[in-house]
Amino acid sequence: MRKTLILLLVVSVILTFSAATIGCKEEAPAEDTNAEVSSDEAKDGTIAESDEEVVSEANYTFTSIMWSSADPNIKWITKPGEDYMALNPSVIIDQVGPEEYGAPGHLEFLEAAIANNVDGIFLHVSDPVALKPAFEKAKDEGIPIVTHTGRFDTSVLTEDLWLSNVGWDELNMGKTPAKYLLDNYGEPVHVAATLAHLGHAGQELRVSGFEQELPEGSKLTKVPVGDDPTQAKEILVSFFQANPDVDVCFNTNSLSLKWVVDALEELGRADDVIQIGTADSPADIEGILLGKIDFTNGIQFYLNGWYPPHILYTYLETGLPGPKYMEQNVVTISKDNAEGAKEMIISIIGQEAYDSANPW
Repeated sequence: MRKTLILLLVVSVILTFSAATIGCKEEAPAEDTNAEVSSDEAKDGTIAESDEEVVSEANYTFTSIMWSSADPNIKWITKPGEDYMALNPSVIIDQVGPEEYGAPGHLEFLEAAIANNVDGIFLHVSDPVALKPAFEKAKDEGIPIVTHTGRFDTSVLTEDLWLSNVGWDELNMGKTPAKYLLDNYGEPVHVAATLAHLGHAGQELRVSGFEQELPEGSKLTKVPVGDDPTQAKEILVSFFQANPDVDVCFNTNSLSLKWVVDALEELGRADDVIQIGTADSPADIEGILLGKIDFTNGIQFYLNGWYPPHILYTYLETGLPGPKYMEQNVVTISKDNAEGAKEMIISIIGQEAYDSANPW
């Protein structure tokens, strides 16, 4: 029943969005499809075509470029893409992406999609500077691009190069948990902000938003851990040993959550450090339910894979660009509502996908 209600809600949102865009088109005069055709008309070859012959669906091929095909959380993009194709059979979504996160791989797939002259592209922007030439090429070729999963530097990747952005304000991904921390736990002494990599635009903005909310006197240190579990744990153990005053960890990516907890448990300090997640990923949610993570952000991740193809479809059908920014709210998920969040996630992406993204 819960899954049915969620699917009905998703369809309702889509229909509302479609009505605001496609519904603006001028309606064609209605035809009497039940009118009989005389034998003379048949002889003249003027028989009215059947509805099936008159109404031919347009076929569009979109390329969805994933940030990392190896990340289990990519199901948040692939599953809604599959759902969208099931609802709108005139759209085909080719879901591709590099195994490892990084601008070189993203650029390679973006250039390939442009060379294939697809009808539209949607992707996460890892590096505005590296991807800009390809965006400019897509614009010259008349291929619309929708970006998703967070904001980026629009002074580099200017708004004329892309149609719409679906996602959240990355600064709020840091500001919201920082405010919750201050309201519910008090002022921190030393915050360790863990990043997968220094220079990751989204993660850097999350740290910036978090730091902006900290009171004077609270310290924050960025800790890049990489994506290798063994190396990450060594980096974290070394950092925590050198900084015994750390009392809060703000983790800007779900991948490293368990590695951070493991490092602190090895040092016997896990109970002394507040752990903050970054998204409603199974890693974050299960961490809360297990008592390993204190709270995290809820960001309606599913919409990042649903709205981009619909915005592209609406634009190609009507010429209407829709919203420049379709922003998702950033809310807090804690032990009080984590179980409900888990049920919602499983109802959308399924138990198998949930389990594959759960490192605990």
